Amino acid sequence: MLKNWINIFIYQIKNNKLFTALNILGLSIGISGLIFALLYWNDEQSYNDWNPEKEKVYQVLVQVTGMPAWSDCA
Repeated sequence: MLKNWINIFIYQIKNNKLFTALNILGLSIGISGLIFALLYWNDEQSYNDWNPEKEKVYQVLVQVTGMPAWSDCA
C-alpha cells in the first residue's frame, strides 16, 4: 500500500511540475512564516526577563481628558 502511494506521488511530481513547485513554495513560505511568528512571540514574551524585579512592574491608567493615557511604571 505504501509502495503504491509512493509510486503515485512520483508520477504526480513528474507530470505536474508547476503545481509541485507551487505546493513546495507555498509550504516553505508557510513554515518560514510560522518560524518568524514564533520568534517574534518569543521576543515579545521575554521583554522583561532582563529585569531582576520584573514581578514589581505594573501599569497605571491615568485619565486626564476624555481619552485615557497608558503609562508603564517600575
